[in-house]
Amino acid sequence: MEQRNDELTTDDINVDIPTADIPAEEQLGLSDDFIREVIVLLEEDTTTDIREKCAHLNAPDAAELLTKVGPLRHRLVDILEDDLSPETFSYLSYEILNDLFAHMSGPHIAAIVNELESDDAIHLIDELDETRRSEIMRHLSRKVRAAVEEGLNFPEESAGRLMQREFVAVPQFWTAGKTMDYLRAANEDDMPDEFLDIFIIDPKYHVVGEIPLHRLVRAKRSDTIDAMISEDLIKIPATMDQEEVARIFRRSAISSAPVVDDDGRMLGVITIDDIADVIEEEAAEDILRLGGVGQADLSRDIKETAQSRFPWLFVNLFTAILASTVVGLFQAEIGQIVALAVLMP
Repeated sequence: MEQRNDELTTDDINVDIPTADIPAEEQLGLSDDFIREVIVLLEEDTTTDIREKCAHLNAPDAAELLTKVGPLRHRLVDILEDDLSPETFSYLSYEILNDLFAHMSGPHIAAIVNELESDDAIHLIDELDETRRSEIMRHLSRKVRAAVEEGLNFPEESAGRLMQREFVAVPQFWTAGKTMDYLRAANEDDMPDEFLDIFIIDPKYHVVGEIPLHRLVRAKRSDTIDAMISEDLIKIPATMDQEEVARIFRRSAISSAPVVDDDGRMLGVITIDDIADVIEEEAAEDILRLGGVGQADLSRDIKETAQSRFPWLFVNLFTAILASTVVGLFQAEIGQIVALAVLMP
């Protein structure tokens, strides 16, 4: 085959990137103007316009929109029911999720959960109240129900709750060629949607190593899996707290890690995107705790939030009045020695 050695110039490249056609909300995230426009459309009940307006939203943006449109979110879900990704519901807070699911049937909610990956399914079910959870569990598929029940047995905020049960594992005596053939022929239902590492197990399902996907792709078909195993494997106990898991990921700069039981058998895998969510959640909790509020207060009714915070606000007000009274008792001394004012705080 004849090979061209001509230099590639910009005239040889004709790539049309219609950036102007990309909605602003898709480029920069949801703007206040976009949310206001959707609220107006919901109030006017223009179903077609709403679907066109929200057609390009991804799961996180759709979840943000459902949170910020307030009580109109029920109407929005009814309109976008066929367009909303099941993943959207995994980004919603406890208050919003239970508010929406209170107006949905058990089979409808179960259909959403069945489409999620195991870690997202467990997180969503865990956010529900006990009565609603029991009702939905009856409608889940056998595979998803088993994964959810197993995950809920682990302590809250542990690696067992955080891990994804879909992963790729192969025996160490396979070759690179056989592994590639296995990946191509595997059923989509038995494989994760995305993965970066392949885990190596022995006959008792103990993890003996891992192989980054890029190393497998570059290997010859005759290369053995055992010869490509990474030596710096980090195993995460299923009962480890998620904050400790996040510290391990940050310190070791890894993209995924296997989760094992007390006997070292592989149960699942934690990926870097799960850890990013943990870091964000923990940081948000710390910031909100400094302000004396919780995550639920951001979406709760103003009256309920005020009632829950009133005792703490009353204590602050009482101590402020007490402090001012004490200062008033010594007003004459402070007037004589102004430097004492520095010590009042």
